[in-house]
Amino acid sequence: FELIAWLEATQYHVQTIHRGQNPTHSDFVCSNAGLHYRGPVLHTHQSPFQRIDVIDSDRYGRSLKLDGILMSTEKDEFMYHEAMVHAPILLAQQPRRLMVIGGGDLGSIREASNHPQLQRIDLAELDQAVTDLTLEWGTWVSKDLLNDPRIRCTYGDGLKTFQAYSQEDLYDVVILDFTDPGVMTNHLYGVNGLQLLQDGMSKGGVLSCHL
Repeated sequence: FELIAWLEATQYHVQTIHRGQNPTHSDFVCSNAGLHYRGPVLHTHQSPFQRIDVIDSDRYGRSLKLDGILMSTEKDEFMYHEAMVHAPILLAQQPRRLMVIGGGDLGSIREASNHPQLQRIDLAELDQAVTDLTLEWGTWVSKDLLNDPRIRCTYGDGLKTFQAYSQEDLYDVVILDFTDPGVMTNHLYGVNGLQLLQDGMSKGGVLSCHL
């Protein structure tokens, strides 16, 4: 398979400040990028895996945080998701089956659904609460996105889901849309994980990830 890696050109540190024991306001200061996110916390949820915050940023609109790390914003998420999804679909020899591992904010699934040649679009997301809260609060996806009969959402370990479903048929495009290396994702970045993905992909398939 072919690997496409999107290198994030701007590396920056995000500092989060909560005010009060029951936070209703959050400031994001991204020092190197020169970005400033500020706005009220609309909703907070503690799932079995992480804390999820929905923020109404005064500059970037509705935004999603996981464990204090900014994941998606209404105003600019399209730049990330469009690059991650459209290029590998166009490069794959015969893109029929696609899986997004991670991607609970549904941006990658939304972009993939624009390609009529895809017959199956799978989402393998660890935390269903991210998807549920995105559908409830996110302004970047349609509320009926998951009504597309090609889309199948499965919650749990992404690699195990991929391994199980690739037994049905090989995947032509795989999008790795998850957080940077950490306790929950280290195994996804390893050699064994990439080998498992290669084994479940078709000849001429394309894997897309960010670095």
